[in-house]
Amino acid sequence: MIILVYDRFVNTRFPKVIEAAEEAGEIIRRYFGELLEVEEKTMAADFRTKADVDAEAKILEILAKEYPDYGILSEETGHNGQKSEFQFVIDPLDGTNNFSLGIPNFSVSIALQQNERTIFGVIHQPITMETYWAELGRGAWNNSKKLSVNSENKLPKSTLFSCVGYDNNLKERQILRYNLSGPKAQGLKRWAENWAVAMDCCLVADGRAEIMVMKGLELHDFAAGKLIAKEAGARSTDLSGEKDDDQSTAFILSNGTSVHEQVLSAIKLTHYDR
Repeated sequence: MIILVYDRFVNTRFPKVIEAAEEAGEIIRRYFGELLEVEEKTMAADFRTKADVDAEAKILEILAKEYPDYGILSEETGHNGQKSEFQFVIDPLDGTNNFSLGIPNFSVSIALQQNERTIFGVIHQPITMETYWAELGRGAWNNSKKLSVNSENKLPKSTLFSCVGYDNNLKERQILRYNLSGPKAQGLKRWAENWAVAMDCCLVADGRAEIMVMKGLELHDFAAGKLIAKEAGARSTDLSGEKDDDQSTAFILSNGTSVHEQVLSAIKLTHYDR
């Protein structure tokens, strides 16, 4: 059953984008739990299923009708060739590996960028039926609940999410983890590698986690989630602590307290920012 987006999102200028995310989510939800054939893309860890393809087709159908002149960059089909200052960035199923394993941690992610700056983002979790969304300068929401990061400033009480690209250096990541949570470190409440970047961003935005360290990602992985977190009060920098932008594929996203600087210090010791 599709949620009536117009009843819950009367304050957004982009209800059709939310509708596209939720309709795609309904397709994914129906497939969840089935044993679907896997199509390998660049390597064994990088693959798609029929759920990815069908969800993307539904999103493209809705957006192409509503925004015929906008560019669209989508994970499975690439760019539509439309030249425009506006571009949708789509991940029809972020967390495909989790989905295929029967782990209910995945989402639909759609961002709208204007001249490479994200102005709107929506992330829909089909199992919990949560729809996170944000507009630039207008705040972030989970359905009709306004979002805000938490104020935790102690690293041992913080949850850190980490995700890297498929070709990232495993040894560097292990050293960073040791520097943050090894026997000589302050420690963390939890280090988690969920392989669900969009939802990781939402959990920081919703005050349920404190910080993320991301490196070597694709734009569709984080474009919507990064805006949602920042509109909820999150701080975003590159891995050396400098200001980043909406296209940066390596970044720290946090609740903006001193945990940000503490993680930056560990990154510098590890040389993970190179």
